[in-house]
Amino acid sequence: MTVVEKKFQYGCREVTLQTGLLARQADGAVLLQVGKMQLLATVVVDNKVQKNDFFPLSVHFITKAYGYGKIPGGFKRREGPPLEADVLTSRLIDRPIRPLFPDHYRQEVQVVVTLLSDDPTVSSDVFAIMAVSAALRIAGLPVDQTIAGVRLGLDAQGQFVVNPAPQSHPKLDLVVAGHGSAILMVECCANEVSEEILAPALVEAERALGEAVEAIDSFLEFVACANNMPPLTPAVDEISIGLSELLAPWAQDYLTAVKSARFDKNARLKALADGEEKLLSLAKEKYAEAEEAALKMTVKSELEDLLRHTLIAEKTRLDGRAPDEIRPIAIQVGFLNQAHGSALFTRGSTQSLTSLTLGGGKDAQLVENYDGKEHRDPFMLHYNFPPYSVGDIGMLGSPKRREIGHGRLARRALECVLPDNKTFPYVMRVVSEILESDGSSSMATVCASSLALMDAGVPLKRPVAGIAMGLVQQENTHVVLSDICGEEDAFGDMDFKVAGTTEGVTALQMDMKIKGVSAHVMADALQQARQGRLQILEMMQQVLPEHRSSLAAHAPRIESMKIRTDQIREVIGKGGATIKMLTELSGAALDISDDGTVQIVAQDQLQADKAKSLIEQVVTPLTLHQVYEGQVTKILDFGFVVGLISGKEGLVHISECPFFSEELPQKISIGQRLNVKLVQYDHGSQKIRFSLKQV
Repeated sequence: MTVVEKKFQYGCREVTLQTGLLARQADGAVLLQVGKMQLLATVVVDNKVQKNDFFPLSVHFITKAYGYGKIPGGFKRREGPPLEADVLTSRLIDRPIRPLFPDHYRQEVQVVVTLLSDDPTVSSDVFAIMAVSAALRIAGLPVDQTIAGVRLGLDAQGQFVVNPAPQSHPKLDLVVAGHGSAILMVECCANEVSEEILAPALVEAERALGEAVEAIDSFLEFVACANNMPPLTPAVDEISIGLSELLAPWAQDYLTAVKSARFDKNARLKALADGEEKLLSLAKEKYAEAEEAALKMTVKSELEDLLRHTLIAEKTRLDGRAPDEIRPIAIQVGFLNQAHGSALFTRGSTQSLTSLTLGGGKDAQLVENYDGKEHRDPFMLHYNFPPYSVGDIGMLGSPKRREIGHGRLARRALECVLPDNKTFPYVMRVVSEILESDGSSSMATVCASSLALMDAGVPLKRPVAGIAMGLVQQENTHVVLSDICGEEDAFGDMDFKVAGTTEGVTALQMDMKIKGVSAHVMADALQQARQGRLQILEMMQQVLPEHRSSLAAHAPRIESMKIRTDQIREVIGKGGATIKMLTELSGAALDISDDGTVQIVAQDQLQADKAKSLIEQVVTPLTLHQVYEGQVTKILDFGFVVGLISGKEGLVHISECPFFSEELPQKISIGQRLNVKLVQYDHGSQKIRFSLKQV
């Protein structure tokens, strides 16, 4: 393939696209460069058509240590399992490209994006979407639309910034994928940004995407001309067998059976499955020569079309709800005995049991990426989706991509309302166990996590709730659905998750099953989501109006004290001996910062006070007639030696003992802890004498 290169301006960035030089045996390969950031997107297609009822597409975003100028750690000195950030970026790329393929496309496609060189001022994820889109077109795959990605920030003047440096605009971090006239994917982390700001942000994103798509299409034309490639023709879906005439006689009975299930998920699934089985049986009789896999897909599509048409015509959903109606909600807090805070949140047949555990600074998660900027994260949110939550039997093990993605979405929703570390110096771990699932389990996690934090006494700025919105769109008509159930997610056109407070949105995530939706439809969904969110927040506040005034009785206590920086060595001691002894004696965990701040993590107030007292003994000069706790280190004929926690030692002469010298072996033993009084201290010779008798 001839090498082709194109440069274009995208926001404040110059983007370079190149193909024909690297990975020439892949079906499509594009090298993209922005600043010092370089990434390679490759696409390989299996020519064999899979007989699956799903599209076998896999997307992998891989960072390499050499891209950061680093050598990997560990014994093997090579890259290990994917970083969590790589998994999230892989999902970010997968979501907008999947709807571009025809419904019946069943050839396996593997997309691999390798970050060859990093630039800390460039967000590689949005540019990876662009490179993959171009590689898909070069590979000749049946995608008839080029897409791009864009990141928007919000500056201090309220102006949108296209593709800003990472984390430079903390008020809004909005990632959108799509083309100039429709949006395919949205991912957003916001600090209580109003819908009135987000709606024009989506319009601005559409405009920027249109410019990028135009530049990518120009690059693809150069590639086609330079390599005498046939023009890319729009994808044509496989011809579906019309089954409407088979469905018509019993369509009403089928709809009645499905709707009669109401909020009983199992009954509804049985009615849907029975209808699918009946229509498939009729289709097999009429089209005996057709492949069963193709018939199954056609039957499913036909029934989905019936459900979609009914919803638009009647404005009534399968479970009888109006489009903007939320399923019944039940809330319990303080559900778990040992957790420091907990909540059980049930919405319809979706249920999250969420717990909060508090810890000290040493419990923070160490986050280490190839960029070398390791840090400790004081807030963790883990989402678990066991197979029994949907009545299945499955493998149990490490979290899958979906669980990682849902957990990160819930975390984003809560981050901006958490107290700062000075106000609340605890490490927090939230765990959401999804016990039942019928759609929107990530948003149930947001609600339950907010309640668990408040139940534990964490001073949140405001409670946060989440809701999942759906869409059914036919020709010029659309219906936006609030709080979608599993089937509405399956046959609908959009899964749009919105989380926020009474003041504004804190997180968004949108996926499309059709080839895009306009910004004005998104604006409608945002407003309807706001009404639903406020309704859920009101229910949450009825159960728990505000955070608890105090921590749970069994929660750890964290206190801090300040010592001089030149005293840090004394508290730590030689080889850490002193701080280890302080921990053993008090039972509290101690963590010393470089500025002399000592954090004390204790199980109760008694432990905390004990630790403070011992630290003060170490850093405070010895005072005559003061009583100190010490440990017997040596026994002599005329007395014994006591060592203080500070490392200083002194003699207790037999004359200062309340017993005779012959009783010494029976009364005193090595390692014994006892209180002694300082009766002599010579600063020059450091001669110290204690009295046991005067205590």
